[in-house]
Amino acid sequence: MSAPRPHEKAKPGLEVRALDEGDRIWTEKLWQERWGGPELVVHDEIFALRDLQAMIVWRGRVRAGLATYRVYAPVCEILSLDSLQPNQGIGTALLVAVAEQARACHCNSLRVTTTNGNLSSLRFYQRRGFVLRGLSPGAVNRARQKKPQIPLVGSNGIALRDEIELEKSLGGP
Repeated sequence: MSAPRPHEKAKPGLEVRALDEGDRIWTEKLWQERWGGPELVVHDEIFALRDLQAMIVWRGRVRAGLATYRVYAPVCEILSLDSLQPNQGIGTALLVAVAEQARACHCNSLRVTTTNGNLSSLRFYQRRGFVLRGLSPGAVNRARQKKPQIPLVGSNGIALRDEIELEKSLGGP
């Protein structure tokens, strides 16, 4: 299998757009199912869904994925990326759309943080040009103090303890 091209486009049949108010109930349910509620804890900070910018991907008449992010130029930080149809280009389409928004906001890099146990995320981002930027030992343990719903063990049977930050250059200055 070849590595994805650096500037992949969304697959035909996918529409990516900014989140609108009509999507709010769906996003809240998604975050409840996937993230245990309307808030995330990343690098010792609490992020509320309602405060984040977001992109949603549709396949036909079905919502197929969501990415949330924040911009603090020159960085755009992806806080969540959920594909409801794995291996169908949903995550890549969201990543491309967020990168376009980041460039429009004059950002020169994308950052994302995942856990030591999220092997599929580590693979996904590195295959799309992200490089390891930092390790925060014990960060998930600290986050669990603020949000007890965070599981002790991830889907790969690995104890969730640490955060790993990845970054991708968007070019520019």
